[in-house]
Amino acid sequence: MRKHDPERSKDLSDFMEGYRKRKYLFEKIDLRTDSPAIFVSDLISNRIISIVR
Repeated sequence: MRKHDPERSKDLSDFMEGYRKRKYLFEKIDLRTDSPAIFVSDLISNRIISIVR
C-alpha cells in the first residue's frame, strides 16, 4: 500500500497517520495507528485489505 500511495511519507507511522486521515475524511472509516499490527487489524476488519493464503 505504501509503495503505491500518491502522498509520500517519511516513515511508516507518517504513512499510517496520513492514510488514517484520508480514510476518515472521505469514507468515515476510523483506523487506529497505535502500532502496525493494530493498523493492519483495522484494515482487515473494515474490509480494506484481505489476507489470501
